[in-house]
Amino acid sequence: MGGTSLESDFISALGKTFGITTEGKEVTDIFHEVLHGLKAIDAQPNLLILDNADATLSSYYDKLPRQPHWHILVTSREHIEGFKSKELGFLKPDKALLLFQKHCTRITDIKAIETLLRTIDYHTLTIEILAKTAQLRRLDIATLQNAIDKDIRAGDLS
Repeated sequence: MGGTSLESDFISALGKTFGITTEGKEVTDIFHEVLHGLKAIDAQPNLLILDNADATLSSYYDKLPRQPHWHILVTSREHIEGFKSKELGFLKPDKALLLFQKHCTRITDIKAIETLLRTIDYHTLTIEILAKTAQLRRLDIATLQNAIDKDIRAGDLS
């Protein structure tokens, strides 16, 4: 049962979610079932995050879910053919707080925001996503912190 690391990672992360059985199947076939499961999700929009990808991802570009129902965010230390690159860094604590407050005006507890920002290591994109999510979905800081601590999916936040 051969297959690439990406295929195996998709199967490990999402195979059970879609109730896919693996017995007697090739990795590539299971991988295609997982992709079919992703594309069949009715809720929209969706965000697929592929963390720490490498250049081999480019060979899967045409197989991945697409807009308008899906957005794909790839983190990598490499340039990956087919994907638009944007260099992101980490912010200093004061700038991180300002960024959070720019996108979320409903949470005002500075100490709690600072704790959350430390938890995510002042990562620019994560700050923006969390702040916008909190503002749009009217989430409190405890819900955000809990989601980070317990790795809760965005769709499962309440």
